[in-house]
Amino acid sequence: MILLTLIFSVAQAHYSNAQLPQNRIDWIFPNGLQIGTTTDIQITGADLEGLTSLRFSHKGLTAKPAKDGRWSVSVATNTQPGVYAMQAIGHWGISNPIPIIVGPLPEVRETEPNEKTAQSLTLPVTVNGQIQAGADVDNFSFDGKKGDRVVIEVTADSYESPLDPTIRVFSPSGSQIAESQDTTNYDPYLEMSLPENGRYKLQLFDAVYGGSPAHIYRLSIHNGPVLDSVIPASVDSNQPTSLKLLGRGLSARAESSFPKLNGFAESSLSLLFEPKTANAPHSSLGVFSNSDSVNRYSLSQFRGQFLINPKPLAIATEPIQSEIESNDLPKQAQQLIPPFDLTGLIQQPGDVDFYHFSAKQDEIWVIETVADRQNSPAYPSVTLEKLNPDNTTTMVAELAEMGANPFGPVFEKATRDGKLQWKAPSHGDYLLRVVHSNLHEGDARFVYRLIMRKLKPDYQLIAIPSGATGPIGLTCMKGGRTAVSILLNRIDGFDSTVRVDCFDLPAGMKSYPAIFAQGQSITTLILEADTTAASGEFALKLRGETSWADRKDSTDWLPGQAREVSFSSNLTSLGGGLVRPLVGQNNQQRGISRLSESLMIAVRQTPVPFQLDPEPLRLFAKRGTTVDLPIQAIKSHGFDVPIALKLENLPAQMEAVAGTIEKGKTSVALKCKIGANIALGRHTVYVSGAAPFGFAKDPAAKEKPNINWNIPSRPLTLVVTP
Repeated sequence: MILLTLIFSVAQAHYSNAQLPQNRIDWIFPNGLQIGTTTDIQITGADLEGLTSLRFSHKGLTAKPAKDGRWSVSVATNTQPGVYAMQAIGHWGISNPIPIIVGPLPEVRETEPNEKTAQSLTLPVTVNGQIQAGADVDNFSFDGKKGDRVVIEVTADSYESPLDPTIRVFSPSGSQIAESQDTTNYDPYLEMSLPENGRYKLQLFDAVYGGSPAHIYRLSIHNGPVLDSVIPASVDSNQPTSLKLLGRGLSARAESSFPKLNGFAESSLSLLFEPKTANAPHSSLGVFSNSDSVNRYSLSQFRGQFLINPKPLAIATEPIQSEIESNDLPKQAQQLIPPFDLTGLIQQPGDVDFYHFSAKQDEIWVIETVADRQNSPAYPSVTLEKLNPDNTTTMVAELAEMGANPFGPVFEKATRDGKLQWKAPSHGDYLLRVVHSNLHEGDARFVYRLIMRKLKPDYQLIAIPSGATGPIGLTCMKGGRTAVSILLNRIDGFDSTVRVDCFDLPAGMKSYPAIFAQGQSITTLILEADTTAASGEFALKLRGETSWADRKDSTDWLPGQAREVSFSSNLTSLGGGLVRPLVGQNNQQRGISRLSESLMIAVRQTPVPFQLDPEPLRLFAKRGTTVDLPIQAIKSHGFDVPIALKLENLPAQMEAVAGTIEKGKTSVALKCKIGANIALGRHTVYVSGAAPFGFAKDPAAKEKPNINWNIPSRPLTLVVTP
């Protein structure tokens, strides 16, 4: 059977709203398994009846049905440790992606009761457990010897569990010797040298005394290698890159220039990264959307040893450099020739790094840091200083946090990393000064990338489920339409109009192009499934153009407007979506989101009660006027109730437009008021129609209660003229 957890059913109910069913996964247990093993997992969520398969983002994971509604998941022996995506495919579509973790250690499950009698563990091990209730405390025990190095780490919050775990360790004599909470996000981490021989006890509980079957965790205890950083943190995808690994438990030479961590000295070793033999870049799920987790390499093993937490390696687009100490003073500044992708370290509290470069007057450069986006705790503060003839410096600019988020709560793009677009005021020598925002922090974990590159205006398209206020999949019914929200990530000041469309759609599927006006970052693309379309799932592929073959850009061109220069981005479109329900008031909502390689769309069969078609599909309107927009309704399956209409995807400063197609009627004309300050040019809008209509999951059911159908029309292009 598919188990539903009351706490999550209540939390998610506000965005289901008695609409058509759509597969959704809230959590899976266990949410990870060991390389080369097979494990039965429990899938919990909504509308999961009739599951036919599980889809994974890595071919090394496969699944088949098991007993009691569970699924048996197998991991191939050549699969690398990492966090991959899993989706459930069933009668009602394809679910949201959810993390599934592949690890190198032997795995066991927590066995209850263990509140008073500790569950015995043999190290190394990963325990899959649940804090079932607020008062639940899970106890474990393991044998240790004096001087043994032991690493204890928990993953819960990092991969969507509501658990806020705390761990405590007790010596064989019963005294508490360690405690950890909120080391990485809300997850704890301990690394210690055991003080005596004997049996140690570990407690794990929720810090805020929450609990439910959804409060899952993975507890790993081992003495293996832990990587703090990899230098450089970016690699060349065409030729080998020499890497320096810093960490503990590496069986390598000690590095005295770094502070000890948890009482252990840093050690380092060298490794040659060879892209020809490495696993191809993939979409290993990062913690949140700002982790830039799509299309990067992952360092998951070295010298035959697997890592519990692999390190991400970005693909560099500029020449790779590494920091050379000592560069703590302006006169010691490391000489660099831009462009570059440099990896540096805040290697101890108060560390200051200086870099020297020359620039010509009026050269335009983009300078940015990458730390937060690559899962580093570093929070670098960077200033740009002019080197004067007397060797003094004058600050001319500083990098600002990339905190702006044009997409709102549905997709969080903000990051602590900094960026500056800079035009050199004069020819001369300049310094980049890098410090940590908190001068009391710094060690081998605080790695950062400092990138200096030419201005490259560009954009990237991201598709997410339209109207979602929590994790959800997307399904288009045969004979119907569905809306997809498209985000335009504008890069380096790119501000042109873009038309976005789909390609490689399955037979029977059609998309209607959508237009991003200048400055617009979100629009809606409408997909349509013909009644002959085959049931199945496909990855949505998008392309955007600023000038296109049908020359509609010329048709819509208005006197006084600059003509677009033809440009198509080479960046692959991505998918994404929320990983937790939105929280907060409507005007203060925050969302936690995550990128994926693509947005998967399901095509399914169920009776669609009506369709809406606006005419014409290209509506010209002058500023300050009111124009009629006729809407036709094609009704079927005995449907004949009022349809509430609303014009959607409106340009800024346009008044809301609504109307109703009354019972017994098939059309209405919406009155569209075109404000005096609406941006000139093309805007993609569409009409949504909402009405009750009977539906039951069982098509043979005699009674079919009404649900709220919300169906988008074909889009139309509103061309605003002076």
